[in-house]
Amino acid sequence: IASHAEKYALQMQIYATAAERHLRQRPAKACLYFLRPAQSCEIEIPPHHSESLQREIEEILRQLIDFRRHPEIHSLRSSLCSDCTYQELCESRMFSKRN
Repeated sequence: IASHAEKYALQMQIYATAAERHLRQRPAKACLYFLRPAQSCEIEIPPHHSESLQREIEEILRQLIDFRRHPEIHSLRSSLCSDCTYQELCESRMFSKRN
C-alpha cells in the first residue's frame, strides 16, 4: 500500500499547500484511504513549501493551461498515466482516440 500511496505524494503536497493558504497552517501529514483493500496510508508532508515543489506545481499548471488552449497540438501523457484511475475520463486520452 505504501508504494502505491507514494504515487499520490505530489497530489497530497498540492492539497497541503492549498490547505496551508486557506488555514494558515501547514498539515504535517495526509492520509489516503484505499477502498480496496480497505486500508489507509499516511504520507508525510514536508514542513516547508520548497521552491522545487513550487516550480513543479507551476510547470504542471502551465502545461494544463496550455493544453486547454491548444488541445490539438499537446499531450499531457506522462509515466503517471499508466497507473491513473481516471484514464477513461482524461481529455488528453480522449483527444488521442478521436484522431
